[in-house]
Amino acid sequence: MFNKNYCFVFLCGYLAFCDAAFVDTLGKCQPEDGDCLKKVIKGVLEGIATTGIPEYDIPPIDPFKLTNLKLNFMDMAELTVKEGVIKGLKNCEVTDAMLHMDKGSVVLKLVCDISAKGKYEVTGSGTALKDLFGPGALKGSGNAKLKIDKILITFKVKFDVVKRDGKTYVTFVKDLTTYDFDLQGPSHLTIDQLYIGDVESSKLIMDYYNQNYKTIWQSFGKSTLVTATDIAFEMLYRFFDNVEAEKYLAGDLSKYVKN
Repeated sequence: MFNKNYCFVFLCGYLAFCDAAFVDTLGKCQPEDGDCLKKVIKGVLEGIATTGIPEYDIPPIDPFKLTNLKLNFMDMAELTVKEGVIKGLKNCEVTDAMLHMDKGSVVLKLVCDISAKGKYEVTGSGTALKDLFGPGALKGSGNAKLKIDKILITFKVKFDVVKRDGKTYVTFVKDLTTYDFDLQGPSHLTIDQLYIGDVESSKLIMDYYNQNYKTIWQSFGKSTLVTATDIAFEMLYRFFDNVEAEKYLAGDLSKYVKN
């Protein structure tokens, strides 16, 4: 009988080999070559999409699973995504990538078509909600699906170039990272088991969202998405924190090293 321990060792070795092989296919870019950098970022998204990189503690990102994610809608309502799945990240179009090595900054722009579905819980009783839907408190626990087309996500990232064990890495400064969002296409919501007071109001809420999604996104879309984007950005952070810069950047990087 084939020994299970041998099977496990073989599997781990195979995954490690695949990770290394994927990194070696990224290609090297001059820091000022934006078109090349766009291809590298696109390659990273596609490369980690379905399998992740266990060695770097990066899970698959498409589909990307969410558990007990808490979101706040401008102090009007508290939403918990109990079990959720996001799809579409691997197909994001990288529209811009500007790397400034001397300033330690990068601007990255992605346009994505995203769908999310899962089980949710929500409560809310803010003044704005009462103005829209009446005096009853908002509450619900059920299923929801949200489709977002053509959302432009702009990352503004600060980074340090550091040496570790003789190798050079580009390490993002997470606390100085900012995001901006621009909904350029339509959005559609499907939801059930949503109540205002004791009245089942799923259709009322769905219709309001689907008819006013542009205004809604302008009002609180950004504050809601930051939490979810933090999770996605964490995967990019882990990748570049673990992959030496020489794998994807050409030229002499030593003059940018801070330590």
